[in-house]
Amino acid sequence: MKRAAAKPLAGLKIVVTRPRDQAGELMEALQKLGAKPKSVPAIMIRPIRPNPELARALAEIDSYHYLVFTSRNGVEVFSQAMKAKGLTKKKLAHLVVACIGPATELAVKKAGLKCWIKPRDFVAEALLAAFPRDLRGRRVLLPRAKEAREVLPEGLERRGAIVDVIPVYESVPARPAPKVPKETDIVIFTSGSTVTSFMTRAKIPKKTKIAVIGPITQAEVEKHGRRADIVAEEFTAQGLVKAIIKSQVAATALRSRTSPGGKPT
Repeated sequence: MKRAAAKPLAGLKIVVTRPRDQAGELMEALQKLGAKPKSVPAIMIRPIRPNPELARALAEIDSYHYLVFTSRNGVEVFSQAMKAKGLTKKKLAHLVVACIGPATELAVKKAGLKCWIKPRDFVAEALLAAFPRDLRGRRVLLPRAKEAREVLPEGLERRGAIVDVIPVYESVPARPAPKVPKETDIVIFTSGSTVTSFMTRAKIPKKTKIAVIGPITQAEVEKHGRRADIVAEEFTAQGLVKAIIKSQVAATALRSRTSPGGKPT
């Protein structure tokens, strides 16, 4: 009788720092691969309410040409605001919708819309590159996080667009403050804001590896004096899981080539 093949992440203790209500899918994927994930949220997502800027934009929605989403949080808060105002998806039929990443696109689809502009890489720079070069006179509505990089709106404005950046949600520190168990093998970060909130309040053991979803999050980790040991090549949760598997396979192969005395066999 054949023995079942060992799962690639068998026994790995992994801390997931995503907001608790967004961590389920990632934790399930890790668990299926044999890992022992633990949810230690660094932040909570809080809609900005009241939001007169958003109310004004919704009242003037007919005047916009583009609607841009950079996270599923932005989509969800925007959709809730629309419903509260009694607006339907037909009101957005004239808009060209742009979005970053599959999670954001899925949220857009759930809202009954179609994402027309999608970048190859899931960062603001790539989304900007996917827009037309000449945007003179085009009005762009960008509902996003309270604190976010200015790469996208500034780039659109350089092309002649009139961009309304409207903060619709903010990231606030989760309570209680996060703690990393000493036996943790890997801590996962999926955004720069999560890194900042987590690493300013919690100490990550030196032996614990840090895995990040992409170069923006990697840079934030480095700002806090640590190195990202694992960086996803595809900037998604699935890509991050693949990178962790690749790292673990490489580590296992290295151990198998090394004798108990520490010399290559």
